[in-house]
Amino acid sequence: MNFMRPHSPFALISLLLAALMCFVPFLIPHHQTLLATFYGEWLAAALGLVASALLLRRASWQPFRFPVVALVPLGLMVVLGVQVAVGLAVYWQQHFLVSLYLLWAALMVVLGSELRREFGLEKLVPVLAWAVLAGGLLSAVVVALQMTGMDFTPYIVPHKAAGYAANFMRIGHLANYLTLALASLLYLAVTARIKTGWSVLLAVLLLFPLALAGQRMGWVYVVMLAVGGWLAGRKYSDKSWHMLGLVPVFLAVQLIVPLLATGGAAAIPAIPTQGFAEGMQGSAIRLELVREAWDIFLAHPWLGAGWGQFGWQDFLLAETYPNHTGHVGNAHNIVMQLLAETGVAGTLVFMAGLGVWARYVVPATRGAEHWWLYAMFAVLGIYTLFEYTLWYACFLGVAALLLGLAEENARSIKLDLGQLAIAAILAFGVFSLINLGTHYARLEKMTGQMITVRKDAGKLNAMLDSLDAIRRSSILAPYADRMMLQLLPNTPELNAQLASVNGKNIRSLPHAREVYRQALLLALDGKKDAAMRQLRLAMIRHPEGLHQFSITLANAISRQTMPLLVMVIRHNRAELGLPPEFEIPESLK
Repeated sequence: MNFMRPHSPFALISLLLAALMCFVPFLIPHHQTLLATFYGEWLAAALGLVASALLLRRASWQPFRFPVVALVPLGLMVVLGVQVAVGLAVYWQQHFLVSLYLLWAALMVVLGSELRREFGLEKLVPVLAWAVLAGGLLSAVVVALQMTGMDFTPYIVPHKAAGYAANFMRIGHLANYLTLALASLLYLAVTARIKTGWSVLLAVLLLFPLALAGQRMGWVYVVMLAVGGWLAGRKYSDKSWHMLGLVPVFLAVQLIVPLLATGGAAAIPAIPTQGFAEGMQGSAIRLELVREAWDIFLAHPWLGAGWGQFGWQDFLLAETYPNHTGHVGNAHNIVMQLLAETGVAGTLVFMAGLGVWARYVVPATRGAEHWWLYAMFAVLGIYTLFEYTLWYACFLGVAALLLGLAEENARSIKLDLGQLAIAAILAFGVFSLINLGTHYARLEKMTGQMITVRKDAGKLNAMLDSLDAIRRSSILAPYADRMMLQLLPNTPELNAQLASVNGKNIRSLPHAREVYRQALLLALDGKKDAAMRQLRLAMIRHPEGLHQFSITLANAISRQTMPLLVMVIRHNRAELGLPPEFEIPESLK
């Protein structure tokens, strides 16, 4: 492949950074409880932002190519702005952060279009395909190291922390990325960039961790790539029928995987499709979430309940949908999620934008590069109907880049101040990344110090001051508030204020500890009915937190909290060994 002139070093560096964005962030092993994927997403944003410096050159504006699909994230930004204006944002900082994601996604779309103009699909696609394949193979190596049972911390996430998910922390995300790598491998094999023997070996290496993931989607991915690759590849190679071999090879791998179980790999599925049976319950829960999202949409049809509000609405609907527990912040379906959180406005922007874009991705003559793009879109698109990968910058950046380079007829427009506008966006993006990274590092450091500072009043006050400074100057305000609430004790002087701040925080982050505490704070503030309803919902949605709350409640017993204690006793009647005829003494009521 000839990358000599007329391609400038500036363009080559941009392409290199875009390729790195397609795999390096997925390998980051640093995951903390505050924001588990922060560093991977931060790196993806940084690589994409620096790669976008290509848009500063004069040639990019003679004329400027604007892909229609870039209007989708920009339109969603407008919807979020309207939500803030009408009071649907609990924390305006949260909407601002999401707007930064969307602005960056639009920038990645434009970058993809510009890279296509510079290099053409025939040169551009192989580079990106090699990058994704490299990421998949490296992730497969990480899974192999996890199977040994040895501890490679901090370079590899231990198996006990997230299963055989490489450094993704989520099995489904790994399976999706491995399939993207498999599609890239098929493209490289069909275009004779990898010899047949090597392509078979590499396919097996990718299929093993895909089988180990135990995901039902694995079969969907493999069959789709095998049949689709064969049908489309007949134009480009007389060996495209080899792709059909993916299905029997994957079946053979499924049968071999259980035989690999050793002392260090005890969690390997005992039967080939063990994950299928476990996934049936998950499917029922997903259907329940779809129905729940529809109910939320019906209650908030025009602008939705507000971005990031699915988790809180799910908590409020605990009595209507009691069959799933824990914090669920997403409908696991991108269309239903948009309906619930952005209503008709956001969903229409998304669907209409993609519909218009789809008219411009089918060229008169299609080559192997187009097949690769369609395969990548199919893999990413199918997964968004069951998970929420596009809520992560790593996947969002790849998807946005591909959307931009797939559009055949980007609009040519003339903007006299276009270069200045891009320079301002890039400068603001760099500032935001530095600000976000600095504040997150401080929050993460303080998270590890919270237990010890409680014992020292001076250190406690200093940490509270630091958290207050962060919440006033950072878009991570919800997380700073949450940490402050964990440090502050329940005292009569603070109860009303704590109930107000905690009530706001749980609308953004309704986790077990905080929703139970809200019940206690409301009771101490004299709001008995609200406290009892809060506890009733908490016991349904977060049964795992009831034991600890019972201990907290016993240590804070008073006239105001007695009704909560009665509710806990009634709820735990069987666990406490109380007979059915047992009645709560009137003195406790």
